[in-house]
Amino acid sequence: MKRRKSPRPEAASTGRRAPSASGPRDLRPPSIPASPAQQRALVDDALRLRDEQLDARVVYVEPDSETNAELDVITATVVRDVRRMQREGRAARRGSDESSDAIEAQTLSPAEREARTEAALTKNLAELLDKMVSEDRERLLRHQIERIQRRILQRFFNDEIFTDPRRSVRVDARVFGPDEAVYIAMRRHNDAMLATIDGFTYSDGTTRREAVERLRAIQQDLLKGVLGGRSAELERLLSIFADVLLVFLRRDLRSELSDVASRVIRESGVARTSAATYKIDALSFRPFRRVFERLFLERLLAGLSGSLERRLADPETGLRAETIRFAGDPGVYAEVCAVLCNGTYEYLHGEGFLDLPSSWKRHLLTDRA
Repeated sequence: MKRRKSPRPEAASTGRRAPSASGPRDLRPPSIPASPAQQRALVDDALRLRDEQLDARVVYVEPDSETNAELDVITATVVRDVRRMQREGRAARRGSDESSDAIEAQTLSPAEREARTEAALTKNLAELLDKMVSEDRERLLRHQIERIQRRILQRFFNDEIFTDPRRSVRVDARVFGPDEAVYIAMRRHNDAMLATIDGFTYSDGTTRREAVERLRAIQQDLLKGVLGGRSAELERLLSIFADVLLVFLRRDLRSELSDVASRVIRESGVARTSAATYKIDALSFRPFRRVFERLFLERLLAGLSGSLERRLADPETGLRAETIRFAGDPGVYAEVCAVLCNGTYEYLHGEGFLDLPSSWKRHLLTDRA
């Protein structure tokens, strides 16, 4: 009697089909999962990666780290245009709200004051977020999207072509050319090759060093060919991603900002701990960030899923299935969250609405690259 084949296991987190031990992998592009449960799982994975990045960067960030000069110039130009309006807006809002806070402290019960604070913070946050994604700030939004594109490109090369020497090469790596196959094989066995070279007896003191340099030069030449062959395809993917992301920020997200602001303030509980109605203090930043980033990613995936999948599935894009699959990687959305949410915190801080812990101020300065 023939044994029945057991069904192929499915990945629980994002709905991806697991690779078979023998035979070709399922190459159907999943892009962003359609079901709410799978989208929530993708959000969880992205937030986990986001926290891992922050654990490595915020806690150990050096206060004297250099910032990216190119971004500093561009950002300074944009900020200069709105700095005067920020100062005027902060002064007017703070003067009015401080007077109101003093009166309320004498006349309202704690529950009434919390409700008033929640309403005021919600109103201020919604107005500031709306201004942040307005046409007046489109230049800065586009620049942030360019930063996202660079980070996604680097992640693709690190994860799919293994350009980061600190990362191990997957045993199921799929390759698209002889140079890529040889490069990945050399990366996988790099330590063994170096150990072999080191174990030889040399006739002079320079031969070993030259042998190591030759090995690295061969790897770099192979890598240049691999990157050149994949870059055009990645540029098409990133162009599509940038288009749908800008539409999401300017149209879809903007139409939901009142609800987003209300949920962030209510679910984070910052109105209970805030000492003022016009701003969120540094001690409340952690719960504010947790709720804000989860809601942002949930809205992002829901907003991008249809339009991004349609664009990526168009045969005229000429994208490989593996490249389309990469668009649903949690790491992609961790990078989007890092750039856009960090930019939001910096903007809200500049507007006088959000106080930041000192470690986060340093992190935002060093995260502009």
